[in-house]
Amino acid sequence: MSENGMGVEGEETFIDDDGIVADDYRIDFIREHLEWLHKGIEEGSNCFGYHLWTLIDCWSWSNAYKNRYGLIALDLVTQKKTIKKSGRWFREVAAQNGS
Repeated sequence: MSENGMGVEGEETFIDDDGIVADDYRIDFIREHLEWLHKGIEEGSNCFGYHLWTLIDCWSWSNAYKNRYGLIALDLVTQKKTIKKSGRWFREVAAQNGS
């Protein structure tokens, strides 16, 4: 099993005109991880799954609850959930089986 994720402070500064978090930095991070994971599998590593930490925004006490981690943004006041650019990208990658 492989797991990773990326937390970013101040992610609300990346909200585009459509209200979507344009988190290209997370897409690049995940893409690179998946490319290396694929290379490892091709070379014989035994990996039977991939887990992205986490689907919806959560906060870690170890960074004073500043970083956002998920593919889905959560507005703490309204509880509204919005799929981030990375969530839309990840859905396409999964639908195309990584190709």
